[in-house]
Amino acid sequence: MKNIRSKLILSVATLALISCGNEGVTLVTENTAPVVPPSTPAASTPIEDLVASTQRLTFANEDQLGGEQIVKINGTITDDLELIEGIKYELDGRVNIGIDGGPTCESGEGVTFEVPAGVTLYGRSTDAFLVVNRCSDLLAQGSSTAPIVFTALTDLVGTDDLTSVTGQWGGLVINGTGIVAETGKCLAGTGNNTGEPCQRTVEGVESPTATYGGSDNGDSSGILSFIQVKYAGFAVTEGNELNGITFAGVGSATTANNIQVHNNEDDGIEMFGGAVNFSNVVLTGNDDDSIDTDSGWNGEINGAIVVQRAPSQAELDAAQTDDDIDWGDNMVESSGDESDGADEAYTIRNFTFINLDNDQGDGIRLNDGTNGTFTDGTVWESGGQCIRYQGDAGNGNATFEASDDPDFNDVTFNCVTLCQDDDAVCIAAVDAGNNTVNAPADFSATTVETALDGVTFYQPWACGLPGVDPC
Repeated sequence: MKNIRSKLILSVATLALISCGNEGVTLVTENTAPVVPPSTPAASTPIEDLVASTQRLTFANEDQLGGEQIVKINGTITDDLELIEGIKYELDGRVNIGIDGGPTCESGEGVTFEVPAGVTLYGRSTDAFLVVNRCSDLLAQGSSTAPIVFTALTDLVGTDDLTSVTGQWGGLVINGTGIVAETGKCLAGTGNNTGEPCQRTVEGVESPTATYGGSDNGDSSGILSFIQVKYAGFAVTEGNELNGITFAGVGSATTANNIQVHNNEDDGIEMFGGAVNFSNVVLTGNDDDSIDTDSGWNGEINGAIVVQRAPSQAELDAAQTDDDIDWGDNMVESSGDESDGADEAYTIRNFTFINLDNDQGDGIRLNDGTNGTFTDGTVWESGGQCIRYQGDAGNGNATFEASDDPDFNDVTFNCVTLCQDDDAVCIAAVDAGNNTVNAPADFSATTVETALDGVTFYQPWACGLPGVDPC
């Protein structure tokens, strides 16, 4: 009662003061400022959530791109990882996808590395490359209007003329559990009647090495669709190089379509065994072979364009000898590693091979027991021979045998010279099919544009060809 009585007295007194006027009276009131609730932290962005989810991703600012924020990818990815679009990614040195699971995927850690359409990944040096280990998957699924681009930092900077530039970063290496031809190159304890499938160390990857091979030609290493690989490749040592894309023991359940390799230091694509199939492959400006088959590849390419590398005028002017000039070599080189022809029996169909300004290399070089079929295509070879058919190609016999030797059907050969080396077997192979030979051909009115007349599968996703953007 005492407190209530006091409050009533105070209220009455206050009213009395107000009613008497406010002259000479200072009214003191309690501070009634509104209470502001604690602020809610700003929501994180999807890319921030992605970077926070793994130690393999870190933010950085790329000085050579005006301080643009990028994400670095480093080390070995041991959990499934899906990138998101809207930011560039740097391959910070060698990046491994998964841990090798062996020839049967019973060990290791297989993971999925997913790259969405429109994303750009780059390397700043030849130490930067991507290795997909056995039993892991690369899901790089672009689109015709938003291809995935693997390229060099120099390409993104955009200040240099890259017409003749190669070897600015490493490239892609994909290892699978497909069948590999059994030769002396199998690792100890594998192949050659050991009871274990042949396994090998893949080219271009060292410290540590990476292994491919097994017994499953139906293996899957993921999806590569609508991608460009540009300005890559590196010779670790003589004969031990990083290609644009290496498919080592990669099986037929892998999807590989709408792929371009441009200006690679070594081969555009190289297949070591396995049975991966391709559709719509574009190979432009590569420094060695555009298509290289090895070690018993038993797949198919349906739809291929090769435009072989020629040196720039500046390279020609600066060169002291031919060894100083970077020429593309063969448009196709096929080797079976001296295994019998049945170990490498592939098909390349619906192709256009173009070499108009290169005096070195050959159109198609065949050796070491390879047994390929070329059908429905055109070869434009203004420099060397359309076919270099070496004596150990196929079964190595002195006569052409359709089931055991490389063969051709519905191919138009436009050449200075049709065959080199084993001319008799080469000519017999061409004569056995429904082929057309123009040799010596007149190349005076031939350009890449005229040679590709009617070929459109590369549009609009590729670069550097008629009707699409420059590379």
